[in-house]
Amino acid sequence: MTLLSADLENPTGYGRVLRNSPSSAEVRTIVEEKAASAAQKKIPEINSGFYVFAVKALYANIEKLSTTNAHGEYYLTDMAEVLRKARHRVVAWKTPHASEVLGGNTRAELAISTRNAPGEVPSIDGGRGHDLYPSTCVIDSDVDGRARYGN
Repeated sequence: MTLLSADLENPTGYGRVLRNSPSSAEVRTIVEEKAASAAQKKIPEINSGFYVFAVKALYANIEKLSTTNAHGEYYLTDMAEVLRKARHRVVAWKTPHASEVLGGNTRAELAISTRNAPGEVPSIDGGRGHDLYPSTCVIDSDVDGRARYGN
């Protein structure tokens, strides 16, 4: 398993990447924000959510995931520890371009990540306070020419 990580000045809200040592590419585990200790929350390296798996290893071990966490959900992030325990290599590649992997868990984060999207030019709506970004704006096929936004 290879995962993409990044260092953030304020990593609040993101899962943290725990490496075997600071200089190692090897990952011990990924800890979600809500499960992180105070010391782990100080780690600036975050999990971006981008993964590359060896399919055979993934399929052979995915049933080892459990829902024993604060939300009672399966976390794909737990595959790092599952695969490591099964003696598979788990490594992280840290991007120097953290803005390219930021999540959009809140409207503010979504706005920041959208503005950082390469090549995006917003369509301005004549000063009514809406910026429409082509990669994030979807107009359903049921919408006809009478549709309006705003008021």
